[in-house]
Amino acid sequence: MVDDARRGAAAAARTDGLGLDASGLLDHLDHGTQGGPAADQWAHGLARAHGMLDGDPAWWWGRAWSAGYRDVVRSLERSARTPELWDRWRRRAARLEKWAFGPPPATVAKLQALHRAGLLQVRRDTASPGLGVSGSPVTTVRAVTAGPGVLTRPADSLGPAPAHDDLWASLLSRGDVTVRLGERGVFTRPDGVCVTRSGQPSLGLAAFGRPTEDPVIGHDTLNRTLHQDSERWSRAVAEWILGARTPIATLPFPDHERNSR
Repeated sequence: MVDDARRGAAAAARTDGLGLDASGLLDHLDHGTQGGPAADQWAHGLARAHGMLDGDPAWWWGRAWSAGYRDVVRSLERSARTPELWDRWRRRAARLEKWAFGPPPATVAKLQALHRAGLLQVRRDTASPGLGVSGSPVTTVRAVTAGPGVLTRPADSLGPAPAHDDLWASLLSRGDVTVRLGERGVFTRPDGVCVTRSGQPSLGLAAFGRPTEDPVIGHDTLNRTLHQDSERWSRAVAEWILGARTPIATLPFPDHERNSR
């Protein structure tokens, strides 16, 4: 899978007359690159978006990953994981997604304008707010959200990992939901219904989006067409409202992808 993306990145670069070393691409994937100041990254990103391409491996990795992302995600959805391999895949995927799915050019241009006007600074160390360009106090915004899934780290065999909040901690402790070894998100059926500790559907309880990240991959792309869980769930609810006597969690779900072709 990663090898296919590597070959795709090298092939795409060749079409623009740029040669990328295959082994160098893989090394870049595993070790990343120094990002540099945010303003410089914005400028380089906008230049590439407007066609001024260069030999930055991250750019070409990102193009290859975005092209094959839908197929990769669907091929891995809810499949069994080997914890060691899954950990390596997850770390690589996080880097690839960062390179593939950045903010749109219009948003970057706005950030550039705010920076040039002295109204916005980007700092990795916010311990000391300091002063703005004009000498006025700086308002510091910690632009970090809770990680995907419901656990603060992947589940392991050493003991329960902490949950992001009390609600998920309670559901996990009661066995109403479960997180598989090596993952952070709750495991669900294809219709979004949660799976209990005993492997049975959790009647009346469904989850979508970030809480299910890892078993279902890629909710942070904000692409509403990437997964069909919510469609299958709403179909099951509609069937129940129309008179089905079987609980929603045990109703069959339609294959929306096949039916839409």
